Amino acid sequence: MPAPSSSRSMDERTRDRLKAAQAFAEHAIVAGKRFDYANDPLGMAAVAHLIEQVGEQFAAVRRADPEFVASHPEIPWRKVEGMRHRVAHEYSKVDPEIVRGVLGTHLPALLRQIGRILR
Repeated sequence: MPAPSSSRSMDERTRDRLKAAQAFAEHAIVAGKRFDYANDPLGMAAVAHLIEQVGEQFAAVRRADPEFVASHPEIPWRKVEGMRHRVAHEYSKVDPEIVRGVLGTHLPALLRQIGRILR
């Protein structure tokens, strides 16, 4: 009998949080293409808030299900939370170039990782 996959041992709240993080990440990527966030304060606020929500979902998973988090070291849990912290508490220091990297590289990679876990 094959070992259960991590998605089978995932509780419903963890699954819901990961799905929410996935949706926020997808919206952030779309918003990043739609808004000139580097020059538009409202666009930057929208994109930053969506990135913050991804981190919020990850923080909730880490607090509620540390065993699940430990079983997925490929996910940069702390880095995602760190970005959330920066956006939420040091918003005036958020560099549009860092946001560009998050939207162009880090969130797409994170979406692939979340997708593999949820399958």
